[in-house]
Amino acid sequence: MSASSWRPPDGFVEVDSALAGISVYAPAPPPDDVAPPPDLRCERCGAPAAYAPGEHALVCSACASKSTIGATNVSVEEGKAEFRVATLDEMKRGWGASRTEVHCEGCGATVVVEARAQVTECSFCLSTHIVAQGASQEQLRPSSVLPFVVDEAGAREVISGWLREGKYQPVGLPRAIQSLHLQGVYLPWWVFGSTIRVQWHCEVKVTRGSGDNRQTYWEPRSGTERIGVSGDLEPAVNDLDERLVDQLYPFPLAQAVDFAPEYMAGFQTRGPTVNLPVAFARARHRWRDQAHAAAQSKLAGQSHRNFTSEITYEGERWQYVLLPVYIGRYRFKDDWFDVMVHGTDARVVGHKPLDARAFQKRAALLLAPGAALWTAGQILQEGFSRHTSLSTWGLIVSAGVGLYLYLDWQQAKKAGGPS
Repeated sequence: MSASSWRPPDGFVEVDSALAGISVYAPAPPPDDVAPPPDLRCERCGAPAAYAPGEHALVCSACASKSTIGATNVSVEEGKAEFRVATLDEMKRGWGASRTEVHCEGCGATVVVEARAQVTECSFCLSTHIVAQGASQEQLRPSSVLPFVVDEAGAREVISGWLREGKYQPVGLPRAIQSLHLQGVYLPWWVFGSTIRVQWHCEVKVTRGSGDNRQTYWEPRSGTERIGVSGDLEPAVNDLDERLVDQLYPFPLAQAVDFAPEYMAGFQTRGPTVNLPVAFARARHRWRDQAHAAAQSKLAGQSHRNFTSEITYEGERWQYVLLPVYIGRYRFKDDWFDVMVHGTDARVVGHKPLDARAFQKRAALLLAPGAALWTAGQILQEGFSRHTSLSTWGLIVSAGVGLYLYLDWQQAKKAGGPS
């Protein structure tokens, strides 16, 4: 048989050779079990289709026909993978479909969109200085996704209502809805679970006997507590406003489904920028505090000393999940304000401008009675031998109203005002 007619056996492929002119063959790698990328176009007319929030279906942008997505609910709270760094090498990669990666040179955010999508500005800072390129297929693939239930029209509606409510708002704020830039984004979270075992030791103060036989001494105590943790969320991006993100919890993880690229159609997606070991270390820090609190609760009301504990973790699990959030910015006068909408229950969190003059008017109105009592007491110069003077009552009333106003202002800031 001539060299030119020779063919390698079935199942063998050519690999790199360290010797020039020498061909080397090796067993072919096992075929990828990833299904071919889905066609995200309408089956009837071929026009682009997008995911319809709440319907588990793709809807055609031209003829409105629907194509159902085969959704399988998963138990995100239990986690899927044992926590080992080596597990990362075993996870699937890529987005399951052709994607474009858009990087903002202003704020540094990177989102992944459909290959055909036209993006002209950053969804997070509204900068137009963006760079697009093909998305890497080496990106860790999400194991599950919590699909959007609220559509963009619904998100705009709840933001409009949010701008109309609240205390100390400036005149004209509801009209700021006209400047709103809004984009649905799947944000990445790590989900952790574990069983925490804490073994503690201490000495407890014990008193026995009575009278002359009363004795107090320190008695050794020990115990073991087990705490189950599941569905513990840790954001996989660190460039969002933590105060707003914290207000988005909880997410209905029981409604999550296995990841499918169809759910991303029409939405943007962010990959993780906080790596798994760093996120897991943060989760462990929280668990350590929970374990200490659980052990200390067994000693509630008892004097103790020399408390020590040893914490171990069993059955540590993790999962990479995408959660739905609408990211928005609106303009009022010369300032921009951030707002977010929960993608499943339409809760709104964000920042709003506060009108200090409206607060001052309310404060003046509520403080007037106390000031009047104090003034009357000063004019009359009357003291009562068995009763508090008018001036003192005025000070008491004013102090109480002042405390109320302070708490009211702080609540208004927490509900939407900028820090």
